[in-house]
Amino acid sequence: MIQDVKIGKEIIIVTKNEVGVLSSIAKILASKGINIAAISAHATGDTAILRMVMNGDGHGPAASALREKEYSVEEENVVLLTVQNKPGTLLKIAAELASQKVDFCHNYGSVVGDQNPCLLVVCTNDNQKALLALRKLQG
Repeated sequence: MIQDVKIGKEIIIVTKNEVGVLSSIAKILASKGINIAAISAHATGDTAILRMVMNGDGHGPAASALREKEYSVEEENVVLLTVQNKPGTLLKIAAELASQKVDFCHNYGSVVGDQNPCLLVVCTNDNQKALLALRKLQG
């Protein structure tokens, strides 16, 4: 079910919600050869919040490139899971974390096609405890 689980980094960009902001951010990252592995973006009123995980060690260069262009960027630890893309996978993960009293703060995923694994990005109130709990489901 869980093929891989590890602590990783996401970058969080808080910016003004306006047409073209995602395009501008994507252009900055593309110009530096940085690939986005997973993204969550939403807007509330005039504020847009984007959370991104980059391939490899791309979070540091991504954060630097965006800060150079005066974006507000934070970095946060998250749990990165590579999981099977099939019904019940999320249930098992959520149930295991609940049994350990680990609370989800946010999560998002990325997958292409029915047979490919899914990248699941999870931020909890205790990522280290989540990591240890989820390693029991690995294999």
